[in-house]
Amino acid sequence: MELIATETTDPCDGTPIKLSSPNCKGPEKLRRLQTWLQEPLNSTELHAYGDSRGDRELLQSSVHPHWRSFSAPDRPYPSPPNKIAFLVGLPACAKIISH
Repeated sequence: MELIATETTDPCDGTPIKLSSPNCKGPEKLRRLQTWLQEPLNSTELHAYGDSRGDRELLQSSVHPHWRSFSAPDRPYPSPPNKIAFLVGLPACAKIISH
């Protein structure tokens, strides 16, 4: 399993934590996933799980979008067509499990 996430400076060195890569949300999350897959997203059956605005582009590009708002009751997310990698969205990062 590989993790696609925002990189930071060392949190243990005693200085304030700073981002050392672009924040992995929104279009950046989608760009990183496509780079990791090394193929177009439309050739992948994508299962995406999101819980924030930073997951919108990922969910819209997914064949199987799963939206969960922790501030409101569950509601379905509109589904698009077909794409294989399982993606679990985390706030500002994503876990990838591929077949």
